[in-house]
Amino acid sequence: MNMDFFHENKKVIRLIGCGGGGCKVTHDIAREHINGIEFYAINTDAQDLINTKVDKKILIGFNKTKGLGAGGLIKTGEQAAVEDEFKIKSAVAGSDVVFIICALGGGNSGAAPIIAKAAKKAGALTIAMVTLPFNSAGTFNKTNAETIFYRLLDETDITIAVPLDIFKEAALNEPIETLFALVAKNIFTHMIKDTQKLIAKTGSSIPDFNHNRALVEEMIDKSIIKGCSC
Repeated sequence: MNMDFFHENKKVIRLIGCGGGGCKVTHDIAREHINGIEFYAINTDAQDLINTKVDKKILIGFNKTKGLGAGGLIKTGEQAAVEDEFKIKSAVAGSDVVFIICALGGGNSGAAPIIAKAAKKAGALTIAMVTLPFNSAGTFNKTNAETIFYRLLDETDITIAVPLDIFKEAALNEPIETLFALVAKNIFTHMIKDTQKLIAKTGSSIPDFNHNRALVEEMIDKSIIKGCSC
């Protein structure tokens, strides 16, 4: 058996957490010890990055934010990503599949479309997995989330949005971190594992994989259903 064939055809899959919520979920998924995934965290908040235990961390926008976060402003998150776009491009270079995880509504979510654009330009199948704010969230956060969601639709191959409200009863009176842990365990982890299985099963090149986008979307739909029933 030619082991070089398997080595040469191994897909490079990267999971990138964007912002505080995205980095938290990525941190939780990394603890699941999924083989074959490289984990990245991208944030404007230096302290959040320190607390995130993943393979590689990228602080963006230091000249603008001084490592103190985006202050809830998606424009600041976007500008931070543009400032350090070369770091983002380096992170996604050579990727076959890039998952981007982000909690929409906060300022750092403004960086997500920049990351997605870089990943897609690098030739990766680009999948955004995002959470939406509670219905009870303020208009400001919900408007931010809607803005970035539609931008991600333009910059990704697939964008999956999970409303946090579906976990509200399951984590009643629990901190927001508990909700993100539930999302990580019950939905996003399933999506990632099932995508891995699909790639391994088909052995497809990424161009072939893109042509089978409907198959990927169907698989992710089933992952959401499976995750919500766990």
